[in-house]
Amino acid sequence: ETLKKCQTGHLGRKHSPETKLAMSLQRKGKSKSQEFKDKIRKLRSGNDEWTKAALRGLLKRPTSLENEMDQIIKRNNLHYIYTGNGDFIIGGLNPDFVNTDGLKISIEVGVPRYKESDYESKRRKRLSPYGWDCVVFIADNLNDLGEDYIVSTIQRAEEAWRSNHLLRL
Repeated sequence: ETLKKCQTGHLGRKHSPETKLAMSLQRKGKSKSQEFKDKIRKLRSGNDEWTKAALRGLLKRPTSLENEMDQIIKRNNLHYIYTGNGDFIIGGLNPDFVNTDGLKISIEVGVPRYKESDYESKRRKRLSPYGWDCVVFIADNLNDLGEDYIVSTIQRAEEAWRSNHLLRL
């Protein structure tokens, strides 16, 4: 009962900036135990259901860039569907768009401030063991890249994928 009074007594109150800073400093440097980290890592890795659940909790989907790409795909009759909402997972990754024509190609769009400079190479490296390739477009606005450039880049990736996989057969 005393605990309940303490909890409800603070409802609606705001911490001062000084108090927030003090609480933050208390938590800094305190790391989780290795056992806890291993448990979470095991839970996350290769668990597509966990990945889907985590993605459902993310920001509004689709983003404005994903909407732009979707419009470009539809205008040019490209065979890709939006999967950035967690509908499709490859090796723990959730691509924004995937090919529906039997080619294992995914498309990613993002703004420069959220993507590392080597984002595309890291993505390709993670997808390649599953036979997938990835096309990445990084821009604040896809119109800056130009629709012709985007379409031709996707078509070149499709041709490269076909030629690479025909040689293996």
